[in-house]
Amino acid sequence: MNKAIFGSLVALSVVVGCSKDNSDERPAAVKSSVRKSSKARARKPAPAPAPPPPAHDCSFAQGEHARPPSWTIQNGLPVEPKAKPYAGTTDATIEKSAPTANAGSEPVLVPKGGKNARHSLVRWDLSALPAKTTIEGACMAVFIEDPSAQAYTVLQLLRDWSESKVTWSSATAEVAWATPGGWGGTDSGEEATVIPAKVTGLQTVALPTALVQKWITDKAENHGLIIGNDRSFDGMTISSANSPTANQRPTLLLWK
Repeated sequence: MNKAIFGSLVALSVVVGCSKDNSDERPAAVKSSVRKSSKARARKPAPAPAPPPPAHDCSFAQGEHARPPSWTIQNGLPVEPKAKPYAGTTDATIEKSAPTANAGSEPVLVPKGGKNARHSLVRWDLSALPAKTTIEGACMAVFIEDPSAQAYTVLQLLRDWSESKVTWSSATAEVAWATPGGWGGTDSGEEATVIPAKVTGLQTVALPTALVQKWITDKAENHGLIIGNDRSFDGMTISSANSPTANQRPTLLLWK
């Protein structure tokens, strides 16, 4: 990876807003206005570069021994050189107050706690990587548009779900969550990582290598992650895979 491109994303970590309660800002279906993307000057705009070194335990990308990831899995970028742009990230927000509403096409994810809790789901399709691929480390990069005063937990999901059908009540059109909201029980398992409190801009956090390796080796085990904090009345806004700003979309970074 071109070091100049890799380093250019440091400028992304800018303050984009103050932490506040999102409860009255978005309707039940979690709809939001799509920001207009600026026109590209170049005839063939280059793919978005990979995220910069993080500050939250992703040892492969920080410190004096940091090195670029072997794979950057992000909608709009090719997974391998000369490959078609990747489009395998799926995500959605589900909301307790709208238990049958689907919000899989929104440009943001908006997890929140309190009476009308919301959870956000994200998954990267890794079928482009051979099952024999072995990794040494994995990290997740997300862009925080509006921070929370509280940290948000990220759990590994244990059940398949559909981006276009998932709701607070159901994982797919045919299968309901064992527990509405998909949090805990047989729907989600161990903690995978934590998104820190009071941070804005691009944030990169470590993921368990064994978990992501399982996603690569056995594609049927890849159900992605769920983000939430039911005790936090202060929501968080994260750019989704549908964000018009390409380099702010959720990214999976892998090192071999």
